[in-house]
Amino acid sequence: MANGARSERLDAGMGPARPHAFFVSLVIIFALVLIFTKPSKEIGVQVAATAMTVLLVMAGRQCCYLLCELQRLRVKSASGMLNAAVECFRLPRTSWLVIVTCFVLSFLTVHEHPNELLDTLKRQGHVHFLVAFVTMLCVWRRTQFGWTLATTSSGPAPGDGLAYSVFFTYYRPLSLTLQERMTQYEQDNDVVLAVKKLIVLMPRSCYIEPELGVGGDEDIEVANHMDELKISRAGTRERKYTNTVYKIRNGDDRPYYCVAEGTSQLLTLNDMRECGELTVEQERAQMSKFCDKLRDLVNTNAACRSRILLVEYDDMSEDGRPVPVSSILRNVIRKELGLT
Repeated sequence: MANGARSERLDAGMGPARPHAFFVSLVIIFALVLIFTKPSKEIGVQVAATAMTVLLVMAGRQCCYLLCELQRLRVKSASGMLNAAVECFRLPRTSWLVIVTCFVLSFLTVHEHPNELLDTLKRQGHVHFLVAFVTMLCVWRRTQFGWTLATTSSGPAPGDGLAYSVFFTYYRPLSLTLQERMTQYEQDNDVVLAVKKLIVLMPRSCYIEPELGVGGDEDIEVANHMDELKISRAGTRERKYTNTVYKIRNGDDRPYYCVAEGTSQLLTLNDMRECGELTVEQERAQMSKFCDKLRDLVNTNAACRSRILLVEYDDMSEDGRPVPVSSILRNVIRKELGLT
């Protein structure tokens, strides 16, 4: 068992960073050769030339990633292209440190010895580009899903996968009969739902109570449940999907009735953080990825777009107190009704 777990950790990229050690060894050997064979001025020029080529190759690599991501976009929009660009150039701090160092070295050398740097690149440019490409190869690491760049992955990245999972296994089949079930609920219970959509709550803390409002929120209570939706799926006969109707108090006016729930996939991220699989920063990043991907999937599906309302919000106020979920739902309903 121990050997098996160790093998899995190595395959998942969590074992010793052998490519990085190999790269560091190459750098040390290269530096020693220069120190013992070249004068200090020429060493500076050689280092700057190598730094410049590494910077160019790294920029070219990220631009290739950007082109691939833009090609995969289903809907070409300015916001989608901007998000793709941000993701492609979102690198760890160590990578940005290398980039800035390369840029500074190149700039200083070009400023002081422009002719010597250009002559070096003309005479030995192929060698420096070879070093740059070897550098790129040395920052790849092995994962259980294949090979991925160590500079673009710093831990588990479940956000997109969770969004795909909940959309295709839950929201998409649910949306096909949601309108009819809401109408049936109104007839059976003699109430009117304020919004004919499923309100999906996505708090940025990634924590959702087992039942909305159980934490002392007196302005919300469970009204009833809609008829169960039964779908046979993956060997389970008549798998049940249940949606809860909540009653939101609205001051002296008539209360609002709505179908609302939190997305349980965010609880998965919360559990991963509590178990040490994610840091707080990684949890926030994956929460953002999950919300963005789920929003894209919902918006590109006509049935889901008209029946599912995604609500991403801060559930903690600036003074550190939890924001009542009833106030979130009340504001969402008023906005949908055009009252705000």
